[in-house]
Amino acid sequence: MLKNEELEVRYEPPSHKCLTSRFDRTGFITQVTDVRRGHTYCSAEHQGQGNARRGGVGLCNEFSIHRAVGYETAQVGQPFPKLGVGLVTRAHEREYMFHEPYVVQPFPISWDASEDRIEVSVEPLPCRGYEARLHKRIVLRGRQLCIDYTLQNAGTMAIITEEYAHNFLRMAGREIGPDYEVVIPDLVGAGSVGGPFVSSGRTLNWSQPMREGEECYLSRPIEASGATSAAWELHVRQLGIGLMEEVSGAAVSHFALWGKAHVISPELFISIQLEPGQVMNWQRVYSFY
Repeated sequence: MLKNEELEVRYEPPSHKCLTSRFDRTGFITQVTDVRRGHTYCSAEHQGQGNARRGGVGLCNEFSIHRAVGYETAQVGQPFPKLGVGLVTRAHEREYMFHEPYVVQPFPISWDASEDRIEVSVEPLPCRGYEARLHKRIVLRGRQLCIDYTLQNAGTMAIITEEYAHNFLRMAGREIGPDYEVVIPDLVGAGSVGGPFVSSGRTLNWSQPMREGEECYLSRPIEASGATSAAWELHVRQLGIGLMEEVSGAAVSHFALWGKAHVISPELFISIQLEPGQVMNWQRVYSFY
């Protein structure tokens, strides 16, 4: 756990017991709490106990939701690398589906923690020329939570994929509805929208409370070629609280928003294209206010 006078950040250490082959195992930020006012910011993908084991919870990232590294050239029964997770066994001839429960040989993960920071390192396992080292530094500074990523291509094959943070949020316990508003990144293009949204420029509101079982979704490309930073904001105006995530240092390609009655998840995607020997750095900064 990270804690200062402003925020308490609960962190789940890397674990090979995680049942999902989906989310980056370098740890979940399972909850962020305002120390002075007592309200929380995070929720879980699924309701009920054990969510960090069977799905996403809080601030958790994922690689390769669309473009799985080495999947197309892997034969059924052969492994391909899921960054932050391990070597995943291809189970069938069908296209890769991020939510399927693949068999995983976990990557070796080491971590160290102090009062204000956590350092996590992932070592590769050889896989048909695909090898990548991942390092993550999580630092708490006042009302900001900063996550720095370093990805090194240590293999002989190019690594082409994407990374995003699936931010599962529910602020101060409020269910998703008209109390909330989202400010989407600038430079977004047209895209699909589903759910009870009302839009005004870059601001989205809900016209009615989300019903149990209902989902909302928005998907928009970032139109600026070569954009290396973008940000979104989520507010509950009646309570005077909000959250902003800013991504910098990498090619930002896409913004999506997914939600149900108990959770809302704004997501910024980055593109990854690393030739052998290359290193890539990027940062996600969360500001709570």
